[in-house]
Amino acid sequence: MVSLFVALAVVGLRSAQRAPDAFGGLLMVGITVWITAQAVLNIGAVIGILPVTGVPLPLVSFGGSSLTS
Repeated sequence: MVSLFVALAVVGLRSAQRAPDAFGGLLMVGITVWITAQAVLNIGAVIGILPVTGVPLPLVSFGGSSLTS
């Protein structure tokens, strides 16, 4: 499964290099990085390398619990 994400990243970056204009290339790089970064974060959390929960943003946490810390 991980190899499919690597293949997606390679194909996405190759197609970004072959884009006819700068906007298309940047759009393809952005979409590729977005999907690949989400996959890396998800895989890292599942295998225990990355934390599952993070620090809440101040004034954003539901219930106001971030105001007490």
